[in-house]
Amino acid sequence: SSHGLIFMDSYEVFLEKKFIGGGLKSFRQNCPKLQKINKNCSTHPHNFVLEILNDTGLFGFIFSIIFSLLLLRDCIYKVISNRDSVDRKNFYLILLCFLFLIFWPIKSTGSIFSTFSGSFLWISICILSLSTFKKIKN
Repeated sequence: SSHGLIFMDSYEVFLEKKFIGGGLKSFRQNCPKLQKINKNCSTHPHNFVLEILNDTGLFGFIFSIIFSLLLLRDCIYKVISNRDSVDRKNFYLILLCFLFLIFWPIKSTGSIFSTFSGSFLWISICILSLSTFKKIKN
């Protein structure tokens, strides 16, 4: 498919600046600079994982993985623990399933920084992270 060609092109763009990336929303400028036969450049890589790799490099990708794993650990703890109600546990499970489906690595997506699906993702991450924080008693 055409998305597969864009995925390959985004991987080539990533290889140009592996560690720090090209900057947020830079795929549209960096992709046309590559001289190659299959030029399938677009405004974004159409995959959240590839977009994070292109825009922030390995450093940003590792940071986002660490953040995601910590959030995942806290959510799984909330689901397993006996402190929360069944409704609250179901809420965590639904959000976790939603995030898993969005971050499926081979799925074609919109831009993580500038589309509706990206906005929906950021809102879900905010709700999930705010709901996993422990309340501090004074």
